[in-house]
Amino acid sequence: MKKCILSLGLLSLLVFASTSWAKTPTIGFMTGLVRGSTVNDPYNSITSRGLFKIQQEYKFKTITQRPDNNDVKSIEKAFQKLVNQKVDLIVCSGYQFTEPGKKFAKLYPKIMFIMNDAGPIHDILNVSTPNFAQHEGSFLVGALAGKLTKTGKVGFVGGVEIPPLKAFLVGYKEGVRYSDAKVEVKHVFITKGPDYSGFVSPEKGRSIAEKMYKEDVDIIYNVASLSGNGIIHVAKQQKKFVIGVDYDQDAMAKGYVLTSMVKRLDRSTYAEVKNFLDGNFQPGSKIYGLKEGGISLTKMKYTQHLISADVQEYLKIIQSKIISGEIKITNYLLSR
Repeated sequence: MKKCILSLGLLSLLVFASTSWAKTPTIGFMTGLVRGSTVNDPYNSITSRGLFKIQQEYKFKTITQRPDNNDVKSIEKAFQKLVNQKVDLIVCSGYQFTEPGKKFAKLYPKIMFIMNDAGPIHDILNVSTPNFAQHEGSFLVGALAGKLTKTGKVGFVGGVEIPPLKAFLVGYKEGVRYSDAKVEVKHVFITKGPDYSGFVSPEKGRSIAEKMYKEDVDIIYNVASLSGNGIIHVAKQQKKFVIGVDYDQDAMAKGYVLTSMVKRLDRSTYAEVKNFLDGNFQPGSKIYGLKEGGISLTKMKYTQHLISADVQEYLKIIQSKIISGEIKITNYLLSR
């Protein structure tokens, strides 16, 4: 592997860096488990878009592997299957892969790992961890919720109580307080890690949303993956408001999803895999935030009539202040 990387550096003038490999590189794509299928999992689909894009420019083989369950033993078994197929790089997205991924990276130092959203990992030379400034995007949607709430009560539903989702919550609370310190923020996590079923339980999301809306919450920040589908369903049914996450969910309930806080795993996957193929693999934690285009809000296509021009300008000003550093937001992942 080291020889390949060195040769890539010498042949960097080639249009397709992958052509300088002694053999066509093989990339293993580890997907998450969602009720026995990977088709509708946002993390899988967004990450795969990044892989698809880079594969239009470089020649490499892809092997997709899915664990039988989300427990550590099943994930480790899936990692081993990829290793046995002699992959050069493993790409995965999600906090559940952090500890098993670190273990296998140490066991197989010649295989490179790109682990999106795995938290800060600085001490393993074959691991790159693109992390997202969810605290920045969550601050923005919190500021929006604080501006628009009519009842003075807003909600947060997290799929699983794990550090990245706590970072969402902390940023959201700070954003709400920035707009109105008197607004109350109610929050619920569906499950606690390592039980990741909180990401795939729409019925539980629905039940929690019904209870929150009954308690006068009029806007819920949904950070629950597929469980959030239940929250969005209730919002539409009860004519309440919800904020989407990870990808553009605005069309799922037109006029009731105020905006979505989009996490660009496709962008990080493309950039990190490109670095690997070019022989520029860089280990350690990288932040993809507002400044880097890793986090963004949607264009609010279906809620323009609800969000005034003044409020939209207010959000733009906040975003520029976050990027410039004028507004400081707690990053839970770094403050623990």
